[in-house]
Amino acid sequence: MHVFEAVLSDKPGTSPEHPIEPVFRHLTEDDFRQGAIFEAKDRTRRYVARLAEGHRCYGYVLEPDQTVAYLWLSGARYGAAVSPFVWRINCAIPDDSVYIWDCRTVESWNGRGLYQDGLKRLLETCQRDGAKRAYIACDTSNAASVKGIRAAGFKPSHTFTAVIVGQRFCLLFQKGGVTLSRKGDLYSLHPAST
Repeated sequence: MHVFEAVLSDKPGTSPEHPIEPVFRHLTEDDFRQGAIFEAKDRTRRYVARLAEGHRCYGYVLEPDQTVAYLWLSGARYGAAVSPFVWRINCAIPDDSVYIWDCRTVESWNGRGLYQDGLKRLLETCQRDGAKRAYIACDTSNAASVKGIRAAGFKPSHTFTAVIVGQRFCLLFQKGGVTLSRKGDLYSLHPAST
């Protein structure tokens, strides 16, 4: 598993042109109740609960009822200082940072740059909101995600492997000066760069 990091400057940059047809916007509970992308795997119920926990969801919408891609965002500045990290691990997010997670694009829209563009737009939003760092993780074998993440401006921060046996797990860090501290069921990721 790779974790990537983007260091955000204090000065907002100019937004590049986004020639993609769908509109990128903050998604609401109403979007989850209408879009076909949310019908599978009990997503509507789970996603409404995520909003109640303070997480935010952004996505590309063609019409009010057709969401074609979405990305989740967590951070203390948005009301969710703890985020699902990987597997069943919840991770505390540093106050000056955000974590982007659970990104999905409808298969018919794959390859059109929505993922990369959405990540860039989220970085712009977080930068305007005062975040200093943004993190995102993906499986090392997911070449398409790695490519989109890098193209959006993220750099590799650390790499780890998770060993899971029954209800127990261990994270083995292979690259990067990272510590993971545990307090009860909550883990906090502390990159050496902070």
